[in-house]
Amino acid sequence: YVLMVCDLQDPIGNQMAGLWTREFAVNATNLLDDPNFDDASMTMWDTESPGGSDIQWGPTDPSSETSGVAVIDTENGGGEIYELTQCIEVFEGRPYGLSGISKIESTEADGPILKTTVRFFRNAGCTDLLEYIDAVVAQGDTAGLWGSRRHLSSRPPVDALSARVGFVVEGGSADDFSLYLDEAAFFEDLILVDGFETGDVSWWSSSLP
Repeated sequence: YVLMVCDLQDPIGNQMAGLWTREFAVNATNLLDDPNFDDASMTMWDTESPGGSDIQWGPTDPSSETSGVAVIDTENGGGEIYELTQCIEVFEGRPYGLSGISKIESTEADGPILKTTVRFFRNAGCTDLLEYIDAVVAQGDTAGLWGSRRHLSSRPPVDALSARVGFVVEGGSADDFSLYLDEAAFFEDLILVDGFETGDVSWWSSSLP
């Protein structure tokens, strides 16, 4: 890939006029197991719900006939919370990103609420919570459409060894709804970093490759 930037100033105010380009490669590895819900048993995912069968595997998939989706289907979801997560090893100082796509069928405009979540823990195996980050990615009916991929960026605090990552669904005022999840991804989120200190553009080119 090529990144293009123009009309820049470095952190101390040096003007860096012109077009600057830089080639880079994306080598992201998805750290989640069964992120596309290919496995109908969904054993790689940890689930929590008011009822034992509220979170299931479904055959509907927006991109592949050989894969599936995770489905939260309930008629008594008002005020309830559902979770679909995995415990992942993390490393201090590395930024991580979490994303996925979703579709909601609901009669309520303000429910259910879908959030991505990252919870960092002091110990391996996701024990001793240090901090958490949630981000709302969808709410209410999506008119039969899959929502665009949303991205939650996070960086582990000092001493974090593990993180529980995934999705939280709050029923809110919606009793009867169906929520579909697919193409989950949790990955190291650092490709390139450059603060352009003192006007240095030695890593950059002034022309397209």
